[in-house]
Amino acid sequence: MEPYPKIRIENLSFFYGSRPVLRDISAQIMAHGITAVVGPSGQGKSTFLMTLNRLWENMPGARMTGTVSIRFGDQFSDIYAGAIPLHQLRRKVGMVFQTPNPLPMSIFKNVAFPLKLLGRNKPDRVEHLVTAALKRTFLWKEVKDRLSDDARALSGGQQQRLCIARTLILEPEVLLLDEPTSSLDDRAGEVIEDLLLKLRERCTLVMVSHYMDQVKRVADTVMEIADGRLIEKRG
Repeated sequence: MEPYPKIRIENLSFFYGSRPVLRDISAQIMAHGITAVVGPSGQGKSTFLMTLNRLWENMPGARMTGTVSIRFGDQFSDIYAGAIPLHQLRRKVGMVFQTPNPLPMSIFKNVAFPLKLLGRNKPDRVEHLVTAALKRTFLWKEVKDRLSDDARALSGGQQQRLCIARTLILEPEVLLLDEPTSSLDDRAGEVIEDLLLKLRERCTLVMVSHYMDQVKRVADTVMEIADGRLIEKRG
């Protein structure tokens, strides 16, 4: 399949109150690749991720100008124009955070939780989807005999893969990752990197990372943001 744009960002600026965080960013993100967003700390990289699924909208004093369009099916939708409901957008554009956030419930119920919110409760189907998500994140063999255990007892790397599995169970088309390995040891980080390389077959990944060695290993495209501006895009 020929590469094609999945996300189009045009003249994106973002403000907290009167303070500009992102300034007039325009870029395209290609489908089925890993785009790494890099740059100095505090320059708006995480905020940039949140503009791609509208996660910032409840922040007091925050505002955005410009457009973000994502290709769903054969056409692009401006995600801020009301053409796609917010709950549907969040299913199609999932997000994984820097620190793993397992819910205070079992491993199985953690992964199944998004299905519960959608009212999908046929036991056989839920079990099939949970198993598939755990296998996809290389976690199934490690937890298959203790699915009823508290997810918070897992190691840090296992918790992060659990959170990715919980996101993947809804089959997102775009996966946003904010420093997904920064709280993990080197071995756990390597497992996550291998997972990301595998996941790009299924979805488009946009990842904030401070680790340039990691970026070299996994990224197809690199976007560098400094002083709130896109100063370079390569790959």
